[in-house]
Amino acid sequence: MVCPLCSEQKYMTLSQVDVAVLADRWKLNFGFDPFVGKFTEKTIDRRQCVDCALIYHSPEFLGDADFYAQLSKHDWYYEAEKWEFHRALDVIKSARPETLLELGCGAGEFLLKAATAVNYSLGLDINPDALEAARKRGLNVRQDDIEKLQEKFDMIVMFEVLEHLYRPSQILQALAGVLNPGGVLLVSVPNPDGYLKDVDLALLDMPPHHNTAWKKETFEFCARKLGLEIVRYETESLRYVHYRGLLSSLIHRETKNKYLRKVQQLIAILMAPVLFISGGNKIVGQTHLAVFKKSI
Repeated sequence: MVCPLCSEQKYMTLSQVDVAVLADRWKLNFGFDPFVGKFTEKTIDRRQCVDCALIYHSPEFLGDADFYAQLSKHDWYYEAEKWEFHRALDVIKSARPETLLELGCGAGEFLLKAATAVNYSLGLDINPDALEAARKRGLNVRQDDIEKLQEKFDMIVMFEVLEHLYRPSQILQALAGVLNPGGVLLVSVPNPDGYLKDVDLALLDMPPHHNTAWKKETFEFCARKLGLEIVRYETESLRYVHYRGLLSSLIHRETKNKYLRKVQQLIAILMAPVLFISGGNKIVGQTHLAVFKKSI
């Protein structure tokens, strides 16, 4: 398998995970096995491309519509408020775009906040149920293919979408193509150099949920490849709920005795608020973003 971003064949193997272990964790945490009957390989490699620094998984395996239907049963999965939403609104205030496109708009949580700040906004998504919910909110959304879109935009946003795609290179090229000269493209993704690097087994940051992970160096590679300039880069601070998950993961990894582990987990729950305020909130969090600008 070649790198899905730059097609380079040279890579480093960062880790290898047993699919049976993943399946058990999915059943324990989410109540279903996304691999059964759909994936026959016994292991999945986590690789890093030597050219563009993209982290990707081999073999590829991404969830289907049924997989996301199962996940969406959990109330926390689709967030109405995200750190990157407010950063994007800041960009709208400064860039003052006339037209806005969101790729992967879902039910329109961000579009609802931004639609009245521009003259024309459009959301694209592949989920018909989400699009119907967005339309009921009065939002302009469609199920069009970005690579066939004829319109052009002053600002394009994509919140935690790239890591789910099989063809990220083609999608990025299509987005650059529909961006007006002087326009901005905002991309947010999970940060592999944030707290996630210390999590023992981040189920939602690997197949079948995520296929890729995007480092800052990968953003810089994309800017060069697409002929764009990075004008803003930011990292999210660690959220408290993620801090508790990090503590739990570190204890699980370092303590083999299950009884001692339970005691340590209880202590961690009690101490987490104090530890978070005294320094845990300085840890780099889950998400980072880059704002790319197209030359005039």
